[in-house]
Amino acid sequence: MSALLEVCDLAFVSARARELDGIGFTLERGKSLCVVGDSGSGKTLLLRLLCGLERSSEGHIRHDGTDMARATESQWRGLRRRMGVALDGAGLLSRLTLAENIVYPLLAAGVDDHKLDTSLEFALAYFDLYPWRAAMAQDLPAGVQRRALLARATITDPPLLLCDNLFVGLHDEARQDIRGVLGRAVANRGLALLYTASSEADAALLGADILRLA
Repeated sequence: MSALLEVCDLAFVSARARELDGIGFTLERGKSLCVVGDSGSGKTLLLRLLCGLERSSEGHIRHDGTDMARATESQWRGLRRRMGVALDGAGLLSRLTLAENIVYPLLAAGVDDHKLDTSLEFALAYFDLYPWRAAMAQDLPAGVQRRALLARATITDPPLLLCDNLFVGLHDEARQDIRGVLGRAVANRGLALLYTASSEADAALLGADILRLA
């Protein structure tokens, strides 16, 4: 099976330092990869490179066989619309309800009402969010907010999901809830998942392959 995501000799050089160097891995559909490293090791930077929010200094990123090394911003935007992204700091919109947050990508894409309603009902059930559908984002518990972010990131049924700090700040029950829904998505829906963690204990929650950053 060809890799959905392939990274080869990736490097990022800033004015201060060589922040990433020689990064390489492949990720196939139905597989998980956890990027493990301490704060400042470049985990978030790597995710931003993979979705085109930052541009690499060296190396190659291939999405489903397409080399993005010379891609334009327009091409990167099109790719981001086809992937699920839940980056640190990109939280729920406080002026919207949980349900409105989840369907926001579909509204932006202009899908019809039937598709929107069907997709929302599936997401609410899949991520066990129905009791909070009318609640405002800022009133939600941390674990519910994290599941809502994942529901929003996967509402378009993307082949690839990138998640930053997936389990940070959550109590054990919330961590197990997220482990369950994402484990099913990877196993049953063929989702390719790449997420960051600061500990190998978090990496082990989903049985992912591990990429360690110094």
